Amino acid sequence: MLVQAGFQTHGRGQMGSIWEAQSGENLTFSVYLQPERWPLNSPWHLSMWVATALCQTIQSLLPQAQVKIKWPNDILIQDKKVAGILVENSFRGDHWYSSEIGIGWNIHQQQFNPQFLATSMGLNGAKSADLLEYLGIFLETWEGLLTQSIQPMYLNRLWRWNEWQTLRLGEENRTGCIRNVEKGGRLVVEWEDGTLGSYGLKELQFLR
Repeated sequence: MLVQAGFQTHGRGQMGSIWEAQSGENLTFSVYLQPERWPLNSPWHLSMWVATALCQTIQSLLPQAQVKIKWPNDILIQDKKVAGILVENSFRGDHWYSSEIGIGWNIHQQQFNPQFLATSMGLNGAKSADLLEYLGIFLETWEGLLTQSIQPMYLNRLWRWNEWQTLRLGEENRTGCIRNVEKGGRLVVEWEDGTLGSYGLKELQFLR
């Protein structure tokens, strides 16, 4: 089931962050699915599937742009956020019962609060098409990736993968390199001293 909203007054992102979207200029929609009806291995598999599909959709529409997935599932164009994905899962005991996938995708909006480092399809030269046309292209791409091996595709699109960078861990800034993402979605980082660490959402901060 898919529900599209023309405007959000209380858009949410990961860990309570805010999603800003102007009325009628962007795509904001949610998809409800039950994973037993799809060949999905885990909630993280679902998250990778959606992020990879949206990243590939945007890249196909903007072939000259640098489109990346910022772990776990934000989509960036030239290091600025163009789309965000929030996956909320429900369980019955140990059984993964259902998921709600909320997506905010900036399409036509031209102005953003500078603190959000956001961008849109229009600001990057995409054609001025109807919002539903963009939605249709994404859904077709998403379904087309279902039976493919998602992990390597996700890693190839991952922002700053295999690049040495400064990361904030707790109160300390350290030099590290993203090497992998575990099956459960934790980020594997190699540190400058050769050690490896595994980290969940909000344990690490990317420093620009």
